Amino acid sequence: MGDFASEGRLARLLGENDGVITRRAALAIGMKSSAIDRRVAAKLWQTLAPGVYLSTAHPLTDAVCWTPL
Repeated sequence: MGDFASEGRLARLLGENDGVITRRAALAIGMKSSAIDRRVAAKLWQTLAPGVYLSTAHPLTDAVCWTPL
């Protein structure tokens, strides 16, 4: 889903945050709201809480499981 210019920044952000990203962070690196929605609809991202997503390509870690949202 390379629909914006900063796939590398997205990959780095997901890697640094155990596969978790917020809508605000995704928008800040240049993703469009519609691109975020497409990733959720395609089940590439799972909604953890409103505006908080987990990349399904990233393993579920203890850090994610025990982080309060």
